[in-house]
Amino acid sequence: MTGLGHTAFLACLLVTNFGPVKPVESDGHCPSPQYAEIGQEGVIECSVPLTFEGVVWYNSTNTTDSLVARIERQSDGSLRISGEGVNTGSYTIASNGSLIITEVTTKHNRNFTVLILNEMYEASSFTVELITLVYSRQRFPAVNSYEANLILLEPVTRNATLSCSFQGVRPAVTLSWFKFNKGKFENFEATQYSSSDDGLSFSSVSDITIPNLTYNSLHLFSCRAYGPAVRVKEARTDVLVIAEIRRMKSGRKCHTEIRKETVFADSALQIPCTEDAHPYAFIWQFAETNHSQILMLSVNGMVRSLNKMNTTMDVSTDGSLLFPNVDRSMKGVYTCFFLMGDTSSCNNVELQVKARVGIKTEDNSRAASVSPWMIIPFVVTAFVALLIFVYVLDRHRQVSRPFNYYQFERFPHFGEST
Repeated sequence: MTGLGHTAFLACLLVTNFGPVKPVESDGHCPSPQYAEIGQEGVIECSVPLTFEGVVWYNSTNTTDSLVARIERQSDGSLRISGEGVNTGSYTIASNGSLIITEVTTKHNRNFTVLILNEMYEASSFTVELITLVYSRQRFPAVNSYEANLILLEPVTRNATLSCSFQGVRPAVTLSWFKFNKGKFENFEATQYSSSDDGLSFSSVSDITIPNLTYNSLHLFSCRAYGPAVRVKEARTDVLVIAEIRRMKSGRKCHTEIRKETVFADSALQIPCTEDAHPYAFIWQFAETNHSQILMLSVNGMVRSLNKMNTTMDVSTDGSLLFPNVDRSMKGVYTCFFLMGDTSSCNNVELQVKARVGIKTEDNSRAASVSPWMIIPFVVTAFVALLIFVYVLDRHRQVSRPFNYYQFERFPHFGEST
């Protein structure tokens, strides 16, 4: 900065603190708001011209007595940084004019003002809102205390209440509920409140009430969290809700008839969820005589397994249940509850497994398929054993036959001439 320029800059600071300069709205030079994590170093960025003559930062919109740091170009072209915040080590300024906060605290959650003097000694003023952040350990909203991106609540009563929460975050997040209806998600009325125990982080809760659920029906809700401290791009938890399940007189949990599927053990099998188009959401349930269990659920192609049986099966994109290798322990009734558009329905399939001809395993749990090449040695051995048995029986008969003297009369006696 030249001597004249330096004098002009100081005069501008001393006489007006850039005060007479009418503040202008942020035009992209200093975006607002900006964010900084508590406990870390923070930077408030501004696009300052490379040929700037001076930059002054204030930790308030009042530029009278809140100056924390400034940077000035000297007559020899060097940059000089000064200010109360610089002296205490709380602030400094980067060579590009951005303000650096040594360690961010809740006190920095405020508006900052920056005054910029360009090479033409024209001053500009910008106000930047800094929002301090505390990131939560949660990645997805928790519904009814379950934290996952896809959960199942089954069964619920005909009037159900779902509670969505997101904890340990600053600032408090906004929680919104949606319901899947007619092929799309629609806003669902909810109540929300936030609280803080330590003044540092917040917990937010949003509740909804689902009235008049019909028995054996499937519903899909989604709770979504919005806020600058949410780590996941789309922090949402989809909730599949099955209304309270009542058994029919026939013992079924689904109103449709049971379709029977009979296969041999060690075969591959595919059981479709529905014959129609791909369902948006579905649940596969397995039932035996004494108990039932949820195998897996899916929403929009995202599948979650809930049972160890799933190591022996898979599901396709159209909702079909896939069995690479059926065994007798898999026999039972499989029910698929599905949601498609505004329709909730279900299908039943009873799987019957027939044993192939073969030898049972030690645990007597299933029959192993037997190859013809495995039978040949047994057949050959049996045939040889039969031949030996016939030969021994014939020899036994000859030895045990009674002696007949007259059968030797046609032969001459010993010593007689013929």
